[in-house]
Amino acid sequence: MEPIVLRTARLELAPPSLADAAAITAAAQDPEVPRWTTLPSPYTREHAEEFIEHAAHGWDAGTELNWAIRRDGAWIGMLGLAHLERGQAAEIGYWMAASARGQGC
Repeated sequence: MEPIVLRTARLELAPPSLADAAAITAAAQDPEVPRWTTLPSPYTREHAEEFIEHAAHGWDAGTELNWAIRRDGAWIGMLGLAHLERGQAAEIGYWMAASARGQGC
């Protein structure tokens, strides 16, 4: 499946790229992230790179769609649809960097 990019005046949703790896890794150090998600703790740069590769495969197969959320070009979070291959309702998940939470983005 061809990746879908969505844009507004302030936000962009696009597949994550290696350029996002440092920001993803830094944001995942917040203890609230693994508390509410399935991210491993501790979370390393290698985890981020593996996730980005996994996300690309999910788009290719059309089974899992992950978007990096960027505000004014900077990574601030992730949004995903999982379990699309099951033929049932997809599971939606998201998480945000601490600096982006509570701002109505």
